[in-house]
Amino acid sequence: MQKIDRLGWADGIAFRSYGLRLGVRVTDAAAMVHVIDRLPPGWKPSASPIVDFLYSIVVGGQTQGSKVQRFNLAYYDAGQLARTKDFELALKSFESHMHLLVADNARRRTFVHAGVVGWKNQAVLIPGLSFSGKT
Repeated sequence: MQKIDRLGWADGIAFRSYGLRLGVRVTDAAAMVHVIDRLPPGWKPSASPIVDFLYSIVVGGQTQGSKVQRFNLAYYDAGQLARTKDFELALKSFESHMHLLVADNARRRTFVHAGVVGWKNQAVLIPGLSFSGKT
């Protein structure tokens, strides 16, 4: 984690979601708009910078005057989630991991991946993995 902490962080946000304290930091302040678009539904900004879970996004791309294209990197704590030249793919990896983390650690909620069918004025819940035929 020490190596990641030494990178130049341009912006960040601390927020709460379903009882969890999370943070996201980025190396390019312009990327923060894209990060905020991917936060869990119902998130609320936190006044405290103290978080239980930290994500870090290193924005790559081509620097002016150079032919070298840097990778976009997404981290959860010190573990790498994505290393790609496609910024959108790095954001998708971050979003997917964060949503699963929130669902797994929510204190007063249970998240179920499911389809629902109405039958005789009642709902039938059909839990299952993605692409398992719930629809």
